[in-house]
Amino acid sequence: YNTDYDGVVSSLRPYEEQIACKGALILGAGGAARAVLHGLVREYALPRFVVAARTAQSAEMFRTEHERKLGGVEIEIGTLDAPHWSVSDIGLIVNCTPLSGYNHPHELPPVQFGDCRTAVYFDLNYNRPNQAVAIAREAGLLALDGALMLVTQAVASFRLWTGLKVDARAILRLSLI
Repeated sequence: YNTDYDGVVSSLRPYEEQIACKGALILGAGGAARAVLHGLVREYALPRFVVAARTAQSAEMFRTEHERKLGGVEIEIGTLDAPHWSVSDIGLIVNCTPLSGYNHPHELPPVQFGDCRTAVYFDLNYNRPNQAVAIAREAGLLALDGALMLVTQAVASFRLWTGLKVDARAILRLSLI
């Protein structure tokens, strides 16, 4: 069971209207990207995706696995080092890579934020300050980091392991997230 799914879904709930019926760009093809894709298809019914991975092989494996599992979902692939996608019809950009995170705070994901003013940018990295989130906001995007996802997936995991419910809002208030 992957509680990242819970974190993604609850983090994006306030932006449901902005992302509805549009495409999404997912940067990365690991476990978090899988949770993002499944959450966006199952909870928000997004029909099309661009998935950019480190290698064409991992992007193709991701597409093959998920087009079969999710039937009817269109997945275009690319690589992070050679961005080629159009962001004009993208309603959501999700960074599932370590770029802009704690270990790579000055390395930005390969997105031209100025070209996608109607998009929501969701960076799963929860470090603050997050340079990519700041740049996305400066470009006029709704942008959030992964702090809410971290707390909500932790609460979901705690509930699964212990059967106890914890109020995520109380944790967020205490941590000033």
